[in-house]
Amino acid sequence: MFHVKNVFFNKYALTGGSATGDVIDTLAAKVGDVEPIVLEVWANEAATTSNGATLTIKLQHSADNSTFSDAPINTGELAASALAKGKVLEIPLPTGLSRYLRVNLAVKASTAFTAGKITAALRARY
Repeated sequence: MFHVKNVFFNKYALTGGSATGDVIDTLAAKVGDVEPIVLEVWANEAATTSNGATLTIKLQHSADNSTFSDAPINTGELAASALAKGKVLEIPLPTGLSRYLRVNLAVKASTAFTAGKITAALRARY
């Protein structure tokens, strides 16, 4: 269960290509109140591709909600087989992140997904 303030993407259709999710203000979302925090990404619908599409999920951060840079974590290129329905990726957040966070989904150039939906959110790691 996630609080709406902690969701970057909710059932995002991978057929839409590369995208940047909603920005989370970690102070307003009270992210620092519970430790440790993870970026959790799960496949709501299996990803498929006809031309070898891969997805890289990057966490980005910003001090001013304007200029974002990549955090020192990402998933690397994920093949469609890594995004089977029900698959969950749990990525611990590093320390030293700035106040504002967002997730960037990068689909490999000149490729596309033909199906698939994912959700990405922050949650406490229990």
